[in-house]
Amino acid sequence: MWFAAFVSALYLVSYAIVISPPVPAGMFVAFKHVLVFLLIGVAVSALSARLKNTENTYRNLFENLSTPHSR
Repeated sequence: MWFAAFVSALYLVSYAIVISPPVPAGMFVAFKHVLVFLLIGVAVSALSARLKNTENTYRNLFENLSTPHSR
């Protein structure tokens, strides 16, 4: 998520530097691109956390299955 925010800020700064003076309609489009990029970053981050949680669940399950039961 931090990477997406950093790249988005870098994109806006580079857009403002290249387009001088910034055109309001162009800045609106740039902000829309940043919003989409940030939403994708949030989605990927959430899916990654969910995958890691599921991986840990299965890892614990298989570790418990492989240990012999003592009676």
